[in-house]
Amino acid sequence: MATILRIKAVKELTGLGRSSIYDKIKRNEFPPPIILGPRAVGWLVSDLDAWLNAQAASSPRHVAWCAAQSAGREPNGHKADRKGSACT
Repeated sequence: MATILRIKAVKELTGLGRSSIYDKIKRNEFPPPIILGPRAVGWLVSDLDAWLNAQAASSPRHVAWCAAQSAGREPNGHKADRKGSACT
């Protein structure tokens, strides 16, 4: 069964405001909502998870961390522990 979030929960999950969410939807930079009724929309959690993972994977901080991991060290210079790496 799919889980659906309303705008308040989407704002909390993403840290974005309502206007930013709808602006990003217009620019095809955010998953569109599904229609729940005449005056209600919601977002599939699976769509939001995919969007959040894509955002994290493309962030400069994440990219630098993954580069350090692949070189066998943490960004702070310490030896990397490969267990549970978030880099794919």
